[in-house]
Amino acid sequence: MGDSWAYIHKEMKCVIDSVIQAQTGRPVQLRNAGVGGLVSKEIYNGIFTNIDFKSAIEWGPDFCFVSAGINDCNKKIGNDNYKENMRLLMSLLLENHITPVILEIPYYDIYHTLWKMPLVSMLRSVRSIFLTLSPINCIDSYSNAYNDLVNEQHWQNDVITIMRSYWNPKGYEGQKELYTSDRMHLNQDGYFVLDSCIASQIVKFLKHRNIKSEN
Repeated sequence: MGDSWAYIHKEMKCVIDSVIQAQTGRPVQLRNAGVGGLVSKEIYNGIFTNIDFKSAIEWGPDFCFVSAGINDCNKKIGNDNYKENMRLLMSLLLENHITPVILEIPYYDIYHTLWKMPLVSMLRSVRSIFLTLSPINCIDSYSNAYNDLVNEQHWQNDVITIMRSYWNPKGYEGQKELYTSDRMHLNQDGYFVLDSCIASQIVKFLKHRNIKSEN
């Protein structure tokens, strides 16, 4: 669920279900809901207003992978705003007994993305830089705000974070072959790497939970 990274995923071959099923022996079903361009606040609001988002939550999944934050960085909404929106989103999932699986904002070519924006969108982002004091490359700042949120809420054992270091530590600069020509979105190879990481982290979480319940 989430922004264009979730939306584009609909068109890509997915291995999350097959990997989890092979390693756990349990049947796995997936649903996908994504809208390009959404910021974290719009993704949270979409659970109440977007039929695809709403049905994905009401379906009652065990886990919900969320891609949010890239557009927050593009539009420079401010790390405090991003942090609060993620708190609302993750709290809602946890209240509904759904484990959040959150994508740490990946490293993409944020400078290239800014200069390729339509003029009006670029000017809005530049204005927001001054209003929110976001640097042009604010990815680390927003990621740190997310990490602070998890620590403050003591969610370390309740939330799965798909860290960049697990699958794509240097982002576009380190693995250009995983990205499309816009230097922002993943291609099929990129989704294969990401999906494999998501699946392995969910399997790890399930095994850890099973060990705790046995003890």
